[in-house]
Amino acid sequence: MSIFIFLSLLGFLRFTSEAASAFSFTSHSCSTSNGTYFEPNSTFQANLNVLLSSLTSNASLPDGYYRTTVSASSPSNVTGLFLCRGDTTPAVCQSCVAAASMEITRRCPNQTESIIWYNVCMLRYSNRDLNPLVPYVPLGNISTIAISERDRFDAVLVNMLNDVTGKANTQTGKKFATAEVDFTSSETLYFLAQCIPDSSNSICYSCFRSAIGFLPDCCSGSKGATILVPLCNIRYEFYPFYNRAVVSSEPLVPPTSGSRNILLLVATLVPVLVALALLVVGCCFLRKRASKKYNTYTFTEDSTGIDLSGIESLKFELAAIEAATKKFSDENKIGQGGYGAVYKGILANGQEIAVKRLLATSLQGALEFTNEAALMVKLQHRNLVRLLGFCLEGQEKILVYEYIPNKSLDKFLFG
Repeated sequence: MSIFIFLSLLGFLRFTSEAASAFSFTSHSCSTSNGTYFEPNSTFQANLNVLLSSLTSNASLPDGYYRTTVSASSPSNVTGLFLCRGDTTPAVCQSCVAAASMEITRRCPNQTESIIWYNVCMLRYSNRDLNPLVPYVPLGNISTIAISERDRFDAVLVNMLNDVTGKANTQTGKKFATAEVDFTSSETLYFLAQCIPDSSNSICYSCFRSAIGFLPDCCSGSKGATILVPLCNIRYEFYPFYNRAVVSSEPLVPPTSGSRNILLLVATLVPVLVALALLVVGCCFLRKRASKKYNTYTFTEDSTGIDLSGIESLKFELAAIEAATKKFSDENKIGQGGYGAVYKGILANGQEIAVKRLLATSLQGALEFTNEAALMVKLQHRNLVRLLGFCLEGQEKILVYEYIPNKSLDKFLFG
């Protein structure tokens, strides 16, 4: 009997050791933007302990995601969630969440809102509604691509990130996907994207595009990078950092010069989706400017308002757009994506435009579309194509951008 107990204990310790070695700390954020801390031995601390215990116990489920709220009279209520990487086993997921539950209280003592990332799991809690897009934490490798290979690397990177995020967004379960591509005869690039499973496709897509938009500022030319957002995350490396035996990654061919039209389409989509992300943050989480410090990045959050007083001046007549694009003729078509087609057009005054014609099956309402267009016009950034206006007639929802000739997203983002 003693030998049996010894062998069982040895097996348990081996399992624990293997599970513990499968994850490592990545980053964390202790938010004090709402200006509140909880007192030791308070009702909030008791509720937080119950929450963290519940998250840990549910981490053994195969879903790899769980969200719950421990209710009490405000401000003692607390909401929390965890998300494990899609290729992680339930045993490793539970071990990671358990470690995160202990580490987050050590790194963020007495704080009512915190988030922590490990390489295979994320855990967060708050005494208010969870902001899905704050904070952003970009992490780039020190090693960089040779200057002579930079242009080709940027083109491959943008194309593959667009591919893997598109795959993740169409998954009905975990919203998780991986991909890989041979960069040279001896080097392979590996990609991963994941979004919170119960989020809508449009919100996940917006989060992914915003995360990709952060790469030029933090990680231009890096041989590996990770962008962490509470709602989603993306990562690429020159080594297989995920479990290839669990996921299905089909090798893809790097883009050639014939892919430029596709990249131009992506260039027109980026400002739309970044604006949607800003709209969500602005409308749902109006608050004072606060400075947050992270391991490698400092983020400042601003309250955002939308002024619709001048929205009428942004409207284009459908007839004018049809005339500019020769009634959306195929010869004027420069790209096609899951959200619609892009056409080149020339206005009556000679100005060249890029016209994004959203699919008639889009679920976006007229008011939501108008508000989004109004906000995008206010955005000015070197990484964004300028929006000139919109058209909303009948079933048509159209965005009109300035036309950037002979440009693609890799040039637009990476210079």
